[in-house]
Amino acid sequence: MTKEELAFGHLMGVYLPMDFQRAKAYFDEGIAIGSPQSHYGIYLMNSVGLIANASISKALVHLTLAAGDRYHLAQMALAYRYWRSINVAYNCESALMFYQQVATHVASKISTASGQLVQRIRLHDEEQHPTQNNIMLDNNLLQYYQLLADRGDPQAQYGLGQLYYIRDTAFDKALYYFRLAAEKGNTNALAYLGKLYSEKNDYIKQDNQTAIQFFQRAVEKGNPIGQAGLGLAYYHGAGVEKNYAKAFKLFQLSADQSYVEGQLMLGVMYSNGEGAKQDFKLAMKWFQAASQSGHVLAYYNLAQMHATGTGVLRSCTT
Repeated sequence: MTKEELAFGHLMGVYLPMDFQRAKAYFDEGIAIGSPQSHYGIYLMNSVGLIANASISKALVHLTLAAGDRYHLAQMALAYRYWRSINVAYNCESALMFYQQVATHVASKISTASGQLVQRIRLHDEEQHPTQNNIMLDNNLLQYYQLLADRGDPQAQYGLGQLYYIRDTAFDKALYYFRLAAEKGNTNALAYLGKLYSEKNDYIKQDNQTAIQFFQRAVEKGNPIGQAGLGLAYYHGAGVEKNYAKAFKLFQLSADQSYVEGQLMLGVMYSNGEGAKQDFKLAMKWFQAASQSGHVLAYYNLAQMHATGTGVLRSCTT
């Protein structure tokens, strides 16, 4: 374990005995070598009075040092203090700056190495009932899908494929059930087969050509997931020559069917002036549409537009 892990273990009493003195000693060692996690740990201990001579002023010094070194928990904590005026003067711009840094980091992680955006939150039932709240799917539901899938129900096979798909460690099973559903004519399953082959993972070798074949078969049936997938291939030049005009057309078809990935990418293309004349109002329209489905990158792009005054009156608070 690293010194930071030992320190937080003793601080929280997780896997180690709760011992504030040992925690502080390990944090102090980390601070001596410039560890932002250790600065954050001492901030926590000062802010709740867990060490001798604790003070808010000391806490804020360590929090600022950790945030300045781009430690994301510290950035969020300091941003919240500026936003809510907690022991510091209210400063919307400072709060925005730190939140923006964290948001940019998160946004950079919501893409695969190939650049293709991945959304793994919507299952078949949610697509049929988009107004219902998302719920955590337990083993009982998995068993229910399994029972129906084993009886040859293509919708259940597709649903079971999605359940395995979102687990990130069962792509081989997702592939199996998507294939079964696709063989019975489920176009969503065809599109997800394209997704599986277009993304990099440890279980299925990335194959853009195979992905495109599945996307094209789904597109021929008018499937919005396939349209967005093939659009991404043209947008990034993954397995085909990059072609913004074709990508834009496919994203438009997908977005017109209210598919969130098509909406998001249509917003991106309008914002960047790719495949169409730059139009920030239309970009915002499609980002807002995608945000209604909870897409993180849609929220991020909307926030960036408001923060920079791109296409809208600049608003720090918005």
